[in-house]
This record gives sequence, C-alpha cells and structure tokens, in this order.
Amino acid sequence: MNSICKSLLAASVLTMFAGVSLAATPATPAAKTCAEQSALVKAEWDKAPAGAKKDAALTHYTAAENAMKAKNEKECLAHLEEAGKALK
Repeated sequence: MNSICKSLLAASVLTMFAGVSLAATPATPAAKTCAEQSALVKAEWDKAPAGAKKDAALTHYTAAENAMKAKNEKECLAHLEEAGKALK
C-alpha cells in the first residue's frame, strides 16, 4: 500500500471515529450543582403564572431547599428536576 492510500485510509478512519464521538457527546452541559440548578428553577418558577403547576413546583422546590440544607445533593437535584417538570 502506498503512502497516499495509507493517508486516505487513516483520514477515513479518523473521520469515522470523530463522527461517532461527536454523536455520543451529550448536547447539554454536565449536571449542575444543587445551588446552580436551584437558581434556574427559581427563575423559571418566578415567571410562571399562578396555578396548580406553580403550586406543585413549589412543593418540590421547598423539598429541594430542605435537602440542600441537609447537604443531600442527590435528593436536592431530584426535587429540582420534579419542580422543573411540574412547571412545564
């Protein structure tokens, strides 16, 4: 195999792997801390109209605040996720 063919083959393989790795890269940033996520959910909650969805979100947001005070990051993030879902 001559050097041109080797170069083309190498470029093809790299392109193939680059496509796979780009497709596997998540579109969203890494998980946020509870404090960061809390600020985002609070801002979303502040903009939401009054009603059942906002009330449900407040229940989860309050539980998230309690989990944050208890330094339970996992539980806090779970409640914030539920609060965000309730607002949609």
